[in-house]
Amino acid sequence: MRAVLEETFCGLRALVIGGDDQPALWMRALLDALGARTAREPGSALLDPVDVCAALARERPQAIIWASRPPRDKRLDMAEWVRCAQTLVNEAREAGVRLIVRCSDVWVYSAAPPAFPPDQEDATGGLSVDGLCESLVQQVLLAASRGLLGDPVCAVCARHLPLLYGAAGGPLDEWARTLRAGEPLHVGGGGCAAVFMHPLDAYAGALTAAAMVLRHGDAYAGAWNFSAPAQCVLSRRGAARALHQALGSTSDVTEDALPLYAHPQTLCDRPARERLGWRAVWSGEEALAQYAAYRPGLERAQAEAFLRAMDEMER
Repeated sequence: MRAVLEETFCGLRALVIGGDDQPALWMRALLDALGARTAREPGSALLDPVDVCAALARERPQAIIWASRPPRDKRLDMAEWVRCAQTLVNEAREAGVRLIVRCSDVWVYSAAPPAFPPDQEDATGGLSVDGLCESLVQQVLLAASRGLLGDPVCAVCARHLPLLYGAAGGPLDEWARTLRAGEPLHVGGGGCAAVFMHPLDAYAGALTAAAMVLRHGDAYAGAWNFSAPAQCVLSRRGAARALHQALGSTSDVTEDALPLYAHPQTLCDRPARERLGWRAVWSGEEALAQYAAYRPGLERAQAEAFLRAMDEMER
């Protein structure tokens, strides 16, 4: 997988839209580690057509990575986000950009999908307001990829479960603050399973799909699921203990067995595994160790460590 990524992205010009959002930081770090020539568009989450046009004219990218998150706000203006997607498609077409990549950790699947685990064709609604918004954005990009909005612009919509580093409602930041302060940590729902997958694993999958589009054409465009393999799913109890050990904390850790509501912990990612050869590189414990060592600005160093781990896995 690394050979394909490096051969495709080394020297490639990529525009990463998303400012200082965590998805944009990690995606740019991975692209930089692969030798891509990246530029960052630091604008707001809602794309301004003038800013997008100026960035495309200035950077002349071959691919666009749109990593802005919809604001997690019930007052979200869905029409504005659909407009953003249409704007990006139109401007990319005018600039001759071959590919748009969109990554999402938002649950774009309906509460009762036709099949479980949900596959790529089930993203027709959303489990929340932002999930519905994201599903509409992705439908615009997928329509563009099929040529329904004018001349085709290839799109890859990568869908994954909530990841480390700021997942909405995630416990890790609070746990880490408590453990670093040496204070007692109480873990609710200790036996409940949760996903602890590093963002670089999901984004490497997205870039692998993008690489296949750039190398082999639009047969690889469209939606791709990147689920969490078994080694990335831990109990909250196990995750808290792994983080406790990684931080070298002296805090006492207690738990209760109260059940917690959780989204489904899996997606159907057989196409990604079979057609792209995608596999997660870091286990949940390894991802938590990286989380414990993380400081702002270390994204590139962790991306390089991730690629070395990918080499070891593929030997």
